Amino acid sequence: MIISFVNQKGGVGKSTLSFHFACWLQERGHSVGFFDADTQRSSSKWLSDYSPLTPLGAVDPVDTNRVPRQVLDLAAGVEVLVCDGPGGLGEVTRTLLVLSDLAVFPISASFLDAESLAEARAQLDYAVSIHPAAPPVARVVLNKVRKRARLARDARAALASLGIESLHGSVRDLDAFKLAPQVRKAVWNLGRSAHQAVADLDVVFAELLGLLKPSLELEANV
Repeated sequence: MIISFVNQKGGVGKSTLSFHFACWLQERGHSVGFFDADTQRSSSKWLSDYSPLTPLGAVDPVDTNRVPRQVLDLAAGVEVLVCDGPGGLGEVTRTLLVLSDLAVFPISASFLDAESLAEARAQLDYAVSIHPAAPPVARVVLNKVRKRARLARDARAALASLGIESLHGSVRDLDAFKLAPQVRKAVWNLGRSAHQAVADLDVVFAELLGLLKPSLELEANV
């Protein structure tokens, strides 16, 4: 099972969400690997400090042709492989979409960010054309949401026009998400001050797990 967090824009929360989803799944008893396709490798360094035993892989910026084999080899040894995609929708992102069972697109809650996913829609269509019998499931998660609910409604309306479903849950713009990577921890290790961040992630990740669960149960029974 391969899950990729991708988007053409930087700063939308791919690394924060992919790191926390990998850790969240581990804490619920799943064997999880992590592939960092961002050349900065910030998420894999963070995860290496937080969970040293997690199987890790990272893109080689000099030879990106190795990405498919790296991802498939790492996925073969775990129940779930979580991938942190690069900024942009280039060849590496396209590869991840083709290989993924679930593609998660974090965006900020704005109409313009939602419109920017038009290119992602084209990339998804390409992935579907490669695997028409088992296309990747795609979901958008609204991230860094501020108090202005109208922006979130506008973003969801734009997404609906593109034919990309969004999760019901969303993640607020909270200080805990900025502090966690600085101290090399997950937000649930930051105490009571991070309870809102934890609550948001629990809702979003439970929704993602609901999409994955039939396949995970099938793998467990093989």
